[in-house]
Amino acid sequence: MSYTTPESLKARGLEILKILCVDKAFDKMPGVLDSNVEAYHDDAPALVGREIFISHFQHILTAVPDMSYEIYDSVAELDKGGKGGRVWIFSRLSGLPKGIQKDTIDMFDIDGKGQLVRMKDVQRAITQ
Repeated sequence: MSYTTPESLKARGLEILKILCVDKAFDKMPGVLDSNVEAYHDDAPALVGREIFISHFQHILTAVPDMSYEIYDSVAELDKGGKGGRVWIFSRLSGLPKGIQKDTIDMFDIDGKGQLVRMKDVQRAITQ
């Protein structure tokens, strides 16, 4: 499938987030990630490469097994070439250590084949 409409791109972004963070479907991750995927979080070093990305996610999701995402909204924008583009997903994280909750924006660059090429997240702790 080619991702040539904002709707199809948005649906793919939500599907990728669901595989990565909601379902924690490690077996499906290789199919949605570019081989040279890049991930950025806070000031931590970038994760580059599919195997490193999956290994990191497995570590995080195993270390914080109660972590869950509640997705609120998403926005998509096509690249100028009309294939692939960017998706912003607005969510709330809960189940973090010490009962912390965070609002998060995950920004995905998705290519025309529907693979995640780059992601960056921005998180803000919620005061209770």
